[in-house]
Amino acid sequence: MEEVPVVSRVRFAGGAGWSPQELALFYWAARLLSSEDTCIETDFGLTDEGDPWLVLCGADSGDIFAHFGKIHEEYLACVPFSQCALTDLELPSLLSRFLERRGIAWSTVTGAIMHNIDKLTLFGFAILQGA
Repeated sequence: MEEVPVVSRVRFAGGAGWSPQELALFYWAARLLSSEDTCIETDFGLTDEGDPWLVLCGADSGDIFAHFGKIHEEYLACVPFSQCALTDLELPSLLSRFLERRGIAWSTVTGAIMHNIDKLTLFGFAILQGA
């Protein structure tokens, strides 16, 4: 079985406008982006207008892989040096399109993740409490 690197820093407490389910989806996207050479960190907060944002970046380099936001229940992803932003009404669909552009097949895991999202969220919280 292939060992998957652990995301070095993921904050869940006080989700700053993101639900636990949304944060769990971002966590899995970060894990899928992580590799032997790259560890992904997340950070998130609220804009001055009160809209949630989240960024995925390289732990060592600080390079931004994507910046996500939610405005009026629509999700968006901005990728540096890309000609356009991705938008969608559903976060799994947006993350799937984002990861596909990076050569990662999200659809192979989303069924199991979406079915067990509450269990995964609780598991993530339990891990973070023990850290």
